[in-house]
Amino acid sequence: LATEKSPTLCWVIPSFTVMITSYKWMIVKHLHLATAAQVGSDKPTDYYQHIQEIPAYVLAMGVSFSSEFKTYLDS
Repeated sequence: LATEKSPTLCWVIPSFTVMITSYKWMIVKHLHLATAAQVGSDKPTDYYQHIQEIPAYVLAMGVSFSSEFKTYLDS
């Protein structure tokens, strides 16, 4: 699969950051949705904290990003 069509590891943390930030914004701006938004943000927050503790994940993320960057430079 092409990189453009398959998810890559290097974008997981930035994607989770955006998702968590969006949920936090929803909790503040839409109080009637606060409970659902909190439940929605719990899992990505837990996962985000967990993956930062795994050295292999960080290494794989760096390798994935560097290969994408190299592909970009080669084109």
